[in-house]
Amino acid sequence: MPREMTKESGLSKEPPTVPSAAGECARALKKLEQLVVGGLRHGFFECTVVCEVTNGQKRRLVIKAGESHRYYIPIEEIEQHS
Repeated sequence: MPREMTKESGLSKEPPTVPSAAGECARALKKLEQLVVGGLRHGFFECTVVCEVTNGQKRRLVIKAGESHRYYIPIEEIEQHS
């Protein structure tokens, strides 16, 4: 299921247990690109990206741009992008 957060609470309470087929890292990068391009079209925007290490060495990436989007990225996915 999608790891992207809803507007309701802003942030999810449950980390995903199984990475999606496309990979959380790819999904996060796609969302970031969409937000930047959308902001450029609009003419101005503010975006904050925060990352921290969680239990199990996953990276919790939070993108805040109006609403929050949270992704839990396994270290294996990051190593694949190197």
